[in-house]
Amino acid sequence: MSPNLKFYNLIMHLSYQNKIIEENLAVKNVWKRGENIIFNLYFYRTKKSVVVDSALIRDIFDLNTEKYY
Repeated sequence: MSPNLKFYNLIMHLSYQNKIIEENLAVKNVWKRGENIIFNLYFYRTKKSVVVDSALIRDIFDLNTEKYY
C-alpha cells in the first residue's frame, strides 16, 4: 500500500460467504500479523468497526484520488 493513501472515503470489494460485497468504508488501522496484513475497517452503512484479513479484500478504490489499490 502507498503511504500516501488516505484511509477514509473508500469503496472496497470484499469476499464474504462466497460473494463479492461493495462497501463504503474507512480504514482505521493497518498492521502485520505473521505473514498477513490486517485491517481495522469502519463501515459507514452499519456504523461498526470490524477487523479483516487482507485475503478477503479484492480491491480498494480511493474516492478522493480516484485510484485503485
